[in-house]
Amino acid sequence: MRALLSMLILGISSLALADSEMSFSDGSTGLISNGKVLFGDVNASVLFENGQDYFVVLEHDKKTFMRMDKGFAADMQSQVKAEMEKMLAGMPEAQRAMAEQQMKAMMPQMQEAPKTSVTRTGETDEVANFDCDILEIVSDDGSMDSVVCVASRDELGLSLGDYQTLIGAMEAMQEMAAMAGSASVESDFDLLGGVPIRSKNKFHSSELVSIDNSDVDEARLQIPAGYTEVSIDDMMR
Repeated sequence: MRALLSMLILGISSLALADSEMSFSDGSTGLISNGKVLFGDVNASVLFENGQDYFVVLEHDKKTFMRMDKGFAADMQSQVKAEMEKMLAGMPEAQRAMAEQQMKAMMPQMQEAPKTSVTRTGETDEVANFDCDILEIVSDDGSMDSVVCVASRDELGLSLGDYQTLIGAMEAMQEMAAMAGSASVESDFDLLGGVPIRSKNKFHSSELVSIDNSDVDEARLQIPAGYTEVSIDDMMR
């Protein structure tokens, strides 16, 4: 799932969108068509559609899907934090500090995200015949250090509509990342100045293999037949 969280991206529904299929070396694929984005691999995918106040998480091995409201992760985090504060309120200071540390270790979404900085190295490279700029992302605790190669929208041949749809999908991915305690600036395309087409950190590496701008079959951007809808409680088990 970390691979899924490491690469995806407010949609402008009135724009005409071209179709795109992006393939990556780790086996993940991104589809963009008619204001929809599907990104994932054989295990799991996320489906985002402009104008919807939710996104869909698909688990292919279980043939299940879950609708997740935008902002759900932040709401859940606030609720869990409030419950944790209630539990800790009556404890002595020393015991409270230890218990708080243990709770945060068990719930990574409750930990504060490390501060990160992005450095443009001035170096360039080529990935899948696309020029890209090499950036270093460094966190203050060393947990999220990575090197990415970022290509501009124009370089990749993405329409403005496709790019905006991709950004909207990335916001959905950030919801999932926040729940897992693994949010990263790699998903902030505005900050990076484009789309990361190669990413490498201590957990995972991936790079773009190809982009196909042929028409994408609409059926590939639908919830597959036979999939059962589940709740977030079911999916987290």
